[in-house]
Amino acid sequence: KWNHVNQVLRDNRIGILAIQETHLDDARKASVEAMFRKQMEIISSPDPEKPRSQTGVAIVLNKRLIQPEGTQTKVLIPGRAILTTISTHPDSSITILAIYAPNDTQENENFWTEIREWFTNNPRAPKPDIVLGDFNLV
Repeated sequence: KWNHVNQVLRDNRIGILAIQETHLDDARKASVEAMFRKQMEIISSPDPEKPRSQTGVAIVLNKRLIQPEGTQTKVLIPGRAILTTISTHPDSSITILAIYAPNDTQENENFWTEIREWFTNNPRAPKPDIVLGDFNLV
């Protein structure tokens, strides 16, 4: 799968890619990063209880196009939501909120309440320029 991710980034000149259902624990992330250390940087949050079998969200930076230095990430909800600020030029940046929302209707509603409360409780946190992912609004 990660060979394909690398190919898609390269062939389509994608600088930033969000992935949901990563099933990526710390050991697997380290292995993938070692394999592709010159090509990509992975910013991820695994499921805290079952990192290789449930949820997980990641932002992948194509190092051919994006310099990862200075990137800052906050985990809003482990395995479900990360807020990442990426420098795009010396004086500018972009902030991305990557989401993998729950399927269950009540859990989904609670998830969005928790996101809103996180921003209310962290007023100095950067607001996202882009919100993307799997919202599971069915």
